[in-house]
Amino acid sequence: MKTLLFNICILFSITVFADVQLAELFNSHMILQRDSKVPVWGTAAPGEKITVKFNGQDLSSTADAKGKWEIQLSPMKYGGPFTLTVEGDNKIDLDDILIGDVWIVSGQSNTPWGTSTKELLPQAEAIMAKTTTVRHGKLPYLEKTNEYPDSRMGGRVTWSSGDPKHSFALPVFFLYPINLATGIPQGYVLTARAGTSIEPWISMVGYDSVDGLDDFKKKLEILRPGSTEYKTHSDKQFDYIRQWQQQAKDNNNAQMLVPALEIPPRVHPTQQHRYPTCLYNGCIAPLAPMAIKGFFWYQGESNVGDKEYQKKLVAFTNGIRKDFRSPEASFFIVEPCPYKGYGTDNARLAELWEQQQAFADADGKSYVTVTGDIGDVNDWHPGGRSKEYISTRLSNLALKHIYGKSDIPADFPRVETFVSEGNSLVLTFKHAKELHSSDGEAIRHFEVAGADGKYYPAKAEISANKIILRSENVAKPLNARYCWSNVAVPNLYNEVNLPPISFRTSKK
Repeated sequence: MKTLLFNICILFSITVFADVQLAELFNSHMILQRDSKVPVWGTAAPGEKITVKFNGQDLSSTADAKGKWEIQLSPMKYGGPFTLTVEGDNKIDLDDILIGDVWIVSGQSNTPWGTSTKELLPQAEAIMAKTTTVRHGKLPYLEKTNEYPDSRMGGRVTWSSGDPKHSFALPVFFLYPINLATGIPQGYVLTARAGTSIEPWISMVGYDSVDGLDDFKKKLEILRPGSTEYKTHSDKQFDYIRQWQQQAKDNNNAQMLVPALEIPPRVHPTQQHRYPTCLYNGCIAPLAPMAIKGFFWYQGESNVGDKEYQKKLVAFTNGIRKDFRSPEASFFIVEPCPYKGYGTDNARLAELWEQQQAFADADGKSYVTVTGDIGDVNDWHPGGRSKEYISTRLSNLALKHIYGKSDIPADFPRVETFVSEGNSLVLTFKHAKELHSSDGEAIRHFEVAGADGKYYPAKAEISANKIILRSENVAKPLNARYCWSNVAVPNLYNEVNLPPISFRTSKK
């Protein structure tokens, strides 16, 4: 109901003032997505003719009955700067617009880590001084919730070349190396909320795109027009309005203060950051249908132990790609670091890592960075330069797999084959030529199991890209697992100092 009243006010203001307006995303110094159709949209008086001029394109449309308009620019190669001109009954000029790659950065509390710390500031200053074609889009909010997809941000996005003392570490150390290696302008916007699980970040479209997740879909019925739950709550709202109206009349007649009209929400505002879709609706939906290159996702700490996280990642990414009309968008996912506070089930974090990697493998356009060797098991907010190291690993994955820099050593070692040979289990790794111990100590955190499925610690012998495992407790090992623990910090690396992905060769 509040959303309906808000939209009525917006429509009224459009009709009265009749000025053509761009969506709040658009501003000088921004980045538009290369090699893609680029929606440009906004509001005007109903029926008003709108013209958009940019980089040699001159396109027109007409505002619809609600005062909304959209024009799609044809795909363009990267470059700039250019001026974007939008003209109706009035004229808007935005300058210094670049064409490049646009990213959304989101997640929970590790995401908005700043570059201003003493460990990160020198590195941020050094890399940010090398180019002005990475653009930081500052949203008017860091976190915002809503019951329904919001079309407005509540303020215009400010785009700039950034300031090392007031920037976010993850996109800085992710995008600047890409920009410097390719020359392609890079831009991002960041929105995140501490302590949040993935469910409120998934759109209604995302939930509808997958089978299952029925408990969450049931919660969404109250937000789905036409459902029994939606009608029941609407009836309660209408009853409240009728009661308020009578009370207001009585108070007015008695020359008493008229009470404020506060229509009960479907989801209480203090719970919306935990409720399915509500963070997506408030934080991400206002950016759509912006054309994007991809998404940087640092979340998962609040879903450790979740058996359905992989399916939720599918729903999350499906919704983003649909609403942003970017079916080829890549997702770069950060593993939560080892942490001792994930409960007594010591495999909960490893199972989440497994689901993240399984999602990326099945998706084919998404990538996961290993973080087991980064951070502090006593703190799930790894400090120091950890955010730089995490982002650098992701930028290398992007440079290799998205930008065609095939010579960059970006892939983490992974088990390719495992063969039982007498009292040994021999693992062969891909993305590795010479495995080694990072500290000169024995390789830690390997376990083997025989036919009974019980795992025991194993001694690991390195032979080039092979690991030979033995345990005095397992006469004939058939399966292995590695770093299968909430607190396992690896000391096994390949020749370019990348650790293997945590794994198990059998789920039984």
